Amino acid sequence: MDSYQVEMFKNKLSNGMGTVARILEVNRNPLLADNVHHKYDDKYLLAEGLTSTGLAAMLNGLQFLGLDEAKLSEIKKMSGDKKAVTLRFKMDSQCDFEKETTREVEGPSHVTEVSGMLNIKKTSKTVTKVTEYFWTYKAQYEFNVYCGSDPSGGLVLKSNSLSTTIMTSSKDTPQPAKSTIKPIDVSLTWLMGQLTQNGTVTCSIDRSKATCHTPRRNPLIESAIEFTNTIQHWCNQVNSQISRLNGLQQNCKLDEALMTSSDIFVPIIPIFEEGPTDDDDTKLIKDVSEEEASVMLSKSDFDSFLSEQQRALTSRVSDIQKAFPTTGVVTGVEGGHRLVLCHISDLCRQYVEAVNFIEGMLRKQLIAALGKEVTAVDFGNYMAFHIRKIFNQQFIPKTFSYAVRHSTHNPEGTVNFELVSQEPGVLDAPVLSVVSKAASRPMKFPLSASSDVRFSGDAYIHSVINHRFSSSTNNFNLVANARQFSGYILVLGRIGGADLFLPKHALIIKNKDDLTIPLILEEVPTPKQFKSAIESLSPEQQRFAKAYRSMQLESTLFGMCVIQIKPQLERVLNLPPDSLTKEIQLTQDLIDMFLTYQVSSDLLSFQCDPCEDPADISAKDKVEQVKGHVKNMQDMIQKAKEAEIAEEKMKAEAAKLRRKQEEEEICFLKGDCSPKSCAAPRSMPMAKSSLKMSMKWSALPVTGAMPRVPQSQLQEEQEQPQEQEQQEKQKFPSSDHTDVSTIPQQLEAKFEALDEDDSLRPTIIKTGPSWSKSTQAGLLSKKMKLSLGESEQKKEKNIAFDLIDALTRSGAMDIPDAELHVVIASTHCFDKTLIDTVIQGNINPIEKVERSILIAATTIHSKPASELLLEDQAARVKQHSPKLF
Repeated sequence: MDSYQVEMFKNKLSNGMGTVARILEVNRNPLLADNVHHKYDDKYLLAEGLTSTGLAAMLNGLQFLGLDEAKLSEIKKMSGDKKAVTLRFKMDSQCDFEKETTREVEGPSHVTEVSGMLNIKKTSKTVTKVTEYFWTYKAQYEFNVYCGSDPSGGLVLKSNSLSTTIMTSSKDTPQPAKSTIKPIDVSLTWLMGQLTQNGTVTCSIDRSKATCHTPRRNPLIESAIEFTNTIQHWCNQVNSQISRLNGLQQNCKLDEALMTSSDIFVPIIPIFEEGPTDDDDTKLIKDVSEEEASVMLSKSDFDSFLSEQQRALTSRVSDIQKAFPTTGVVTGVEGGHRLVLCHISDLCRQYVEAVNFIEGMLRKQLIAALGKEVTAVDFGNYMAFHIRKIFNQQFIPKTFSYAVRHSTHNPEGTVNFELVSQEPGVLDAPVLSVVSKAASRPMKFPLSASSDVRFSGDAYIHSVINHRFSSSTNNFNLVANARQFSGYILVLGRIGGADLFLPKHALIIKNKDDLTIPLILEEVPTPKQFKSAIESLSPEQQRFAKAYRSMQLESTLFGMCVIQIKPQLERVLNLPPDSLTKEIQLTQDLIDMFLTYQVSSDLLSFQCDPCEDPADISAKDKVEQVKGHVKNMQDMIQKAKEAEIAEEKMKAEAAKLRRKQEEEEICFLKGDCSPKSCAAPRSMPMAKSSLKMSMKWSALPVTGAMPRVPQSQLQEEQEQPQEQEQQEKQKFPSSDHTDVSTIPQQLEAKFEALDEDDSLRPTIIKTGPSWSKSTQAGLLSKKMKLSLGESEQKKEKNIAFDLIDALTRSGAMDIPDAELHVVIASTHCFDKTLIDTVIQGNINPIEKVERSILIAATTIHSKPASELLLEDQAARVKQHSPKLF
């Protein structure tokens, strides 16, 4: 119940509060509960009092339908606390033709003057014959209660037989000849279970049950609301059937205002009283201490309210019986039934509103304490602030923003995993993640169908715990950017095994590029939900479901591999480390050679003379040699371009000469030309075949491009990758390093064991279909924003893989300085909004998200929670999440 509904409910209670004031002594001070200072336990007492009073008031109403104390006692004996008890309304009707009569009906008189000497006036009347048909309509109805499933032995509470005559102007029956409505049933089993041996109602909330969350959210109140909703629906249906008889009562005007129940006192009012009651002999509904019961009204007060309700109801029923006819299909009895049914419906409606008012009080108090209605965005901001304060320094979650740098150089750019801000004017910010640096081990990814690329370097495991409330969702972006004259390769994919990375996308980020990739989070059912769902499947179906879930869990490993271009360029060109740091133009020329012309790195790399020691050659000389190779290759490409242009020009000239010769020959044959003008040679000069050039790279001369390489040195280079591979295997034995691919299964086991609320879902991270990229063509150009769809993404991947192919010699050379980030996402799902989670579920979402983060952190760091947390925080967390310790 929000603030508006609370105010509407309070306005509705104004008449009832006046009646309460007249019932109680003048020195009493009853007030609505939200206007009286009270304790949290008083809300439980109020909910119990409202429920007991509401059920007793409904029994008062049902007495007018025949369900009095004697019959209640008889029904309780019949059911024996084991059989279901059902209240039924049934009605039959029939319509029989009685007679047909014809009568004459005189119309108004008409006076006609006839002109003449006598001036005579004549009077005439119109007589109409009317045929009338009379029908006898009879109806019988009864209220009865039966136990079990057999209604034949039911106990009749009240019944009545009605009849009236209906006149029509046609012989068509006004009502069906025979009609039996479907019986209208409502279960009274739950109500009977609340009755004591002496027939009174006493309700008590068992606060020790795990399902008891708040004064409003507990099994007793939920069952009471369910019952009142069903009884209200039953009353409305029965009232509709009885009111249908009103239209059949001809020549009888009924006072409908008497059947209006809005002014009948409803004793279900959420009130407290300031200070203790004056009556020392009164006893509270619940046996509690004087201090706890100080604001509660006494049982005798509630009995007085019920007496006033019964008095008002009896008085109105008596008035109806006096005002309504005693015969026909709508008598005073039916009028009283309609009034009672409307009143019981009012009782049900006000009971639900009253217990929701208690919950509204909690909401109002919480908002008043915080100064605002806290949203999911506010909660996310708080968790980012709070989570840093509970971990030991070395385990504090870090923002997912990593600089792409080699050694101690300035960063080439950054890679961020950002949460999209939902607040106007607030920038997106990197998410917090639990980070662990994994032990390095060589991995590989397929470059093509025939070659793999092996890479190694720093590997980081990130656990991102997302939280989601029912009314909100969090959106994430992967943002990558590069500085001017810098660049790197970003490869996105999944972890396919202990040493396998499966790339799906790849891009070159360079020269102030800004790439934004929207991420889609796909939640997987929790382990307990999965086990519950497959429990009743066949063994074959279970095996299929388990196999598919295993694939889903492996898909939760989202990988980002960052490959730096310059260090790998230096290796593939046999240059010393850092030798290309300031060679910006050379670096760009080399990349252009690899991507635009697909030039092999062997044609550009440094190679020393066999008689020289590479250590004796300076880094500058090595770079100069590479520059020379690049210059030679550029010159050769330029010459090839010029030759192509020359060839095309010669082809164009030859075509022109051929057309001219054909024109002259045609002219000569036609005799239009003189012999002198046709003296030109008839054979057209053709381009010599020697002018045709093949521009295949294999035919290009490379004279002076690089020194001759001895066969022994080539053999050493071919053996080098194999030796490096053996060294890597010896350096990173598989048994001594973390297998990242096993983490999802570890988390699965911990989620099942430690997630008591079954709210933590494994989450698959997928890239969105449309990306955004800002790029700048030149230093003086403006940035252009591009949209990368599926085809553009594929093109970017092909370009990036072409560069990787050149940098690794088609997989023959490893990448030792790659950086791998593995992101494992999980989502803590709340079924309600933030405020409803706190108010209705009596849940502290901070503690729940804390536990989820710690479940992931203990798995990622392979350490117990007591080592991860500060000492004072560990003691606090242990109180609400003892299974973590």
